[in-house]
Amino acid sequence: MASKVNKDSMPCNSPRPANDGKHKRVVKACADGQEKIVRYGAKGYSSNYSPEARKQYRKRHAKEANSSKLTAGWWAFHDLWSKGSTVYREGKSSGKGERFAKKGKAIKKAMA
Repeated sequence: MASKVNKDSMPCNSPRPANDGKHKRVVKACADGQEKIVRYGAKGYSSNYSPEARKQYRKRHAKEANSSKLTAGWWAFHDLWSKGSTVYREGKSSGKGERFAKKGKAIKKAMA
């Protein structure tokens, strides 16, 4: 089990690598007098791996750009998918539907 995040010792709005094994980043989000620990970015999936992927992601998630800083979507949009971000580009990088491939094809492809 991952260690708990101590909200009191974290600075506001400064993302850092997550240690829970599920997420890429964690941040103590502070907005409008509120504080919240926000974890975002699924491990195992790449972020911002090509200009085309960034364009498509930002188009799909444009509403999150203006949402509250207390949401994971806001942080993913502005941290993981911003131009010039180098956070976690490894993982599934083709963006051509590995998650949706038929299991038989995916298994054969993996064994080849």
